[in-house]
Amino acid sequence: MKQIVLFAFLILISAVGKAEVFKCKIGEHVVYSESPCEENAAVVKNNSSNPSAAEVRAARNRASNDMRQVQQIERREAAEHQAREVAKPSVVAVIITVRPKVKK
Repeated sequence: MKQIVLFAFLILISAVGKAEVFKCKIGEHVVYSESPCEENAAVVKNNSSNPSAAEVRAARNRASNDMRQVQQIERREAAEHQAREVAKPSVVAVIITVRPKVKK
């Protein structure tokens, strides 16, 4: 599941990297948008370039290492959760019914 999320995230980032970005000043604030927010919006130059094969390999290695670390953490947390569940004391409810004596 996490690999699918990571893959989707990487696809999204690559798509965002190629999109135009517009810079607008609205009042006192500078706003960046994917569409022009006013008539005089300036296009921000995208200085990104295609990564080299070595950079791609390094990124894949980092992602692989990150996934291994996540899996280790998840296994550790699952083991800790299991240990807490086993260590929980059992609760036994005892109901005592007292009947009053009836005078004859």
